[in-house]
Amino acid sequence: MSNDNIPPPKPDSPPPPPTHHPSQQNPASAYPERPQDVSNRPRDEGNVLPPVGGMNGGSGRGGARNPSESSPRPPGSRSWDVACHLSGFLMYITGVGHIVGPLIVWLLKRHEYPSVEHHGKEALNFQLSVTLYALVLVLAVPVLGFLTCGIAMFLLVPASIILGVAHVVLMILAAIRASEGTFYRYPCIIRFIN
Repeated sequence: MSNDNIPPPKPDSPPPPPTHHPSQQNPASAYPERPQDVSNRPRDEGNVLPPVGGMNGGSGRGGARNPSESSPRPPGSRSWDVACHLSGFLMYITGVGHIVGPLIVWLLKRHEYPSVEHHGKEALNFQLSVTLYALVLVLAVPVLGFLTCGIAMFLLVPASIILGVAHVVLMILAAIRASEGTFYRYPCIIRFIN
């Protein structure tokens, strides 16, 4: 029999389906949506997630990587970044160390490590803000307590407890973010130092 009678395939037609039985297929090719080796696969740049904190230095997850840093951080800079935030715990030992601790770290190390410039200012602004909020509460408790015959105490005492818990939790969170290399920004603070 001659192959002269078979018409040539059309250029637009798809190739004929394979005639293999499904049991003869390779298990990896039976499930194309589950690739076995993704290291060789080309990367789809359109579905890449932005870095922690967003593309423009936003504060998603509490911070963003410094976009101006093109070289790796010097050794020890993260330790000083963390020290800026954790030195606020000196308040529970000395009473005023929560302001003095971040201030000393910031003044001594800000020129040596550029990241300490940011973390020191943030920690200092946070400690000054918490001090201001605590003073307002301390002054408001007797005044509003007297004016409202003690009813305001039901609001001011829980507010004081919330402020104390937030103080501890936010310092720990900022120290964790600093140890990860992100620039953390405390919520609800007054920016005394820019």
